Amino acid sequence: MDKKNISAPVFIGVIVVVVLIVGYFVWKSMGPSEPVLGAGQSIQNPLGTAAPRGGGARGGMPPGGRNVPAPGTAGPQGFGPSKGAPVNR
Repeated sequence: MDKKNISAPVFIGVIVVVVLIVGYFVWKSMGPSEPVLGAGQSIQNPLGTAAPRGGGARGGMPPGGRNVPAPGTAGPQGFGPSKGAPVNR
């Protein structure tokens, strides 16, 4: 057997094996990525945990109190114009 006749099929075989290995790793990396969870989320609770409310004397209300309209700007049912809107008397 000639050395020249054996080296050509071996060279082609090595190229085919390398292409198959590279193709396998490219195919594996094309799968879906892992999900990234946000702060306070888990697989069991995907919407997250509720933020704890302050249990002070106001029952968890934010500082500054309620947004109560000025006297005379709201109707008898409690509905009225937007805050800062001109009021016709």
